[in-house]
Parts: sequence; structure tokens; C-alpha cells
Amino acid sequence: METSFRAFIRKKATVQNCRDNQELVAVMHHFVVCKLSSNIKKKKTTTATTKKRNQCKPPNGNRKLSQPHDTFFTGWWIMIDAAVTYPSQQMNHAFHTCGVFSTIAFFMINAVSNGQVRGDTYGEGCLGRTGARLWLFIGFMMMFGSLIASIWILFGGYVVPKKEVAPGLAIFFQNAFIFFSTLIYKFGRTEDLWG
Repeated sequence: METSFRAFIRKKATVQNCRDNQELVAVMHHFVVCKLSSNIKKKKTTTATTKKRNQCKPPNGNRKLSQPHDTFFTGWWIMIDAAVTYPSQQMNHAFHTCGVFSTIAFFMINAVSNGQVRGDTYGEGCLGRTGARLWLFIGFMMMFGSLIASIWILFGGYVVPKKEVAPGLAIFFQNAFIFFSTLIYKFGRTEDLWG
């Protein structure tokens, strides 16, 4: 199996031909998902497997860079870089709380589908549509609160006292990236195939 994988990589894309590592990762993903899954015994062909087969086309390297998960992890990468770069005298460890609450809000907001908020798919349960709306409202309150707190930390902790601004900018950009990825995940997805 390893030799066929190496042959596939040499055939489709080599490291020199790849524009960046993302294309190589996309080719590896294509090999694992499409080529190896075709070796597994197939049952009856259904429309779901037909759709899956149509999605298994070789990557062309034109992957969008503005995907929500890229935005989310870019925010965390900025914060991890700032935490490693600046000692605790320049960056208080309590400032990480904004990012943690922003991440919790990210999961809270995206755990509720739009159909549950409208009342289309979530009729039974403890609180029903009202509970879904309340959960979403609390999630948005946490998200906006984290973003506002990061702005306050930027100006109150770094700009006004005339300290180095880079750690404050890292805190702000972390929360801004998580905020935008939350909005992209929540309102940029289609929920037609959800059960």
C-alpha cells in the first residue's frame, strides 16, 4: 500500500510541482478518501454513494483560503504565537479568557440549526423552540462580550498605558477571527441535508 501511495503522489503532484503544502495535503486527502474507499467491498449503489463518488475528483489546487475553519484556527494560532513570544510580564495570562469564552460561544452558536430556531425541526423536548432561541441568544451574548472585552483589553491594557501593542492586537485579532468564523459557519452553511 505504501508503494502505491508513493506512486500516486509522484503521478499526481510532487513537492516541486505543488504551489504550497495545501495542494499536497489535498492530493493526500483525495488518495485516502477516494482511492482507498474504492477498494472496500461495495454494497448496493444508492444516491448517497453516487454523490460521494462525484465528490471524489482529483483536487486542482484551487482551494479557497477563506474557509471558516481556517479563520478559526488562524485566530488561535495568533494567540498561541503571542503567548509564546511575550512573557507573562507583557501579557497577563488572564487575557486568555476572552478567547476561551469566544470558543465556547462558537460551539454554542453552531450547535443550534436554523431550523431549530424557526421551530421547523425541533418540536419536542424540554424547552423546544424557546430553548433553542435562548441557547443561541446566550451564545451570541458570550461572543459579543468576548469581542468587546478584547477591545477593552487592547485599549485599556496596551494603547492607553503606552505599552507594546502587539499582545493586545493578538488578543483582539484572535477574538475577531473566531467571531467571523462563527458567523460564516452559522449563516454560510446549507442545512437542507440535515435530518
